[in-house]
Amino acid sequence: LVTIRNGLPDAAPVRQKDSLVLRLGFLATTVLWKGVTLLPELVRRTADLPLEWHLFGSPLPETVPFVEKLTLASNVYFHGRVPLEEALSHTDVLLHFSQALDPYPTVLLEAARAGLPAIATCTGGSPEIVSEGITGLLVPSNDIHATEMAIRHLVQEPHTRRAMGEAARMRFESEFRVERMVADYFTFWNGLRSTQP
Repeated sequence: LVTIRNGLPDAAPVRQKDSLVLRLGFLATTVLWKGVTLLPELVRRTADLPLEWHLFGSPLPETVPFVEKLTLASNVYFHGRVPLEEALSHTDVLLHFSQALDPYPTVLLEAARAGLPAIATCTGGSPEIVSEGITGLLVPSNDIHATEMAIRHLVQEPHTRRAMGEAARMRFESEFRVERMVADYFTFWNGLRSTQP
């Protein structure tokens, strides 16, 4: 077996805001299995922390009640559907809470490219993109307590958070750029050609 990871074209990383308030970005308000159902309880449990929750996307009927409930909190902001660069400019830490198999979450690559750490559930391809404790934090699916603790850790450790963002950007440059993907495909195809009679 040969693994060739999808890559993305390069883009300039966003500049993390130097602020006492940590901005959490959630870009998946469209379907329930992306984890929007976890957010109301997480917002409640972390009400004592200096946090802003920034939600993005186009909710479908099944997720609208959760988004409406969330926006009742004074520190939750719903931006709707906006360009990716704008969404990431409102984000210090990306949240990715897929509850079902998510084979290769592109949003985690986009966060790494932007130099942002992530908190992600360790399902599907997330552990392939997020290096636990290095470029972000991985939590068990549907584990509210573990997710809360991960958020608290990054609030209390700004230096760790910034180091994770820098490490995510470096890993993107070495492993997830489109040039790396193209080179891997050529290596694979040339290998096939050299083994034919």
